[in-house]
Amino acid sequence: MEIMHKQQTLKEPCEIPYVTLNEEDEKRLFDLSVQLKFGDFRTVLIATQSLRDCLLHDFPIEVFLQRPDIFKGLLDLLEGNQEGSSATSKAVFTNLAQQALLVMVRRLKNLYRFVGSNVNKASETGSATSRYQSTMQATGQETVNTQPEYIRNSYPTSQEAFWNREEAVQDQKKYGSHHSSDKLSASSMQGAVSCRAALGLILTKSIYMLKDTEKVGLYIQLIKETLQVAEFVFQIEGNREFSEFLHLCLFAFDSVCKFYKEQLLTEVIVQPILPLAAEFLCLLSSIPA
Repeated sequence: MEIMHKQQTLKEPCEIPYVTLNEEDEKRLFDLSVQLKFGDFRTVLIATQSLRDCLLHDFPIEVFLQRPDIFKGLLDLLEGNQEGSSATSKAVFTNLAQQALLVMVRRLKNLYRFVGSNVNKASETGSATSRYQSTMQATGQETVNTQPEYIRNSYPTSQEAFWNREEAVQDQKKYGSHHSSDKLSASSMQGAVSCRAALGLILTKSIYMLKDTEKVGLYIQLIKETLQVAEFVFQIEGNREFSEFLHLCLFAFDSVCKFYKEQLLTEVIVQPILPLAAEFLCLLSSIPA
């Protein structure tokens, strides 16, 4: 029950204003999510390469949080959950999915650097935020303000945006839909995730996958970069909101350590898995009880 309660952290709705796409783009993203899930080797290969090299750069990155099928498809590829695929195919998919998720993580950091920037700050955010930002900048520390009010006031948009997926879905149900693209949007919004939830899902999935001794290096790289982004975006150190987030990661590490203990592969566990787990423990210990 305790871990189920903590997993609610990974189901938070997206905190970034909803991005409306035209019908063609909605269909393109929907088709891509289907290709990732049901395509053959060549189809999945082209889809993941297209994501890594083009689409994750062309679209606003929050689009993939608000329409999470592609994000979840990449997580499945990372885990090697493709029925009927050979071991070689799964290894290729894991490699490409890791690269695509790295692009996504880096773009999430850039997004929050922009929306939390003092240059982009609206006056409504108040003097307390201004003093905090000024103090952090004076000491040479890079900081991001991720309070919902701050993002709402500073986020650039050329049209009235939905603030979160609950409001969007409610409006669709109440007033109906006039355009087919709206229907696609309403469908894809189900299960939209927050930035914190996305980073948490990547971390926990990658930690569990450390049991795959042949791909430890891929997962370690993804874990380290994702943790760095989470620390940058949310200032996890000393932040009480993140105790459950960190506990979920440590639950995953516990499973990995038991696996290696049973396999007697102590040389794998000592370097680099235990030092990585220690980083999460240090963050957790910094949070007041």
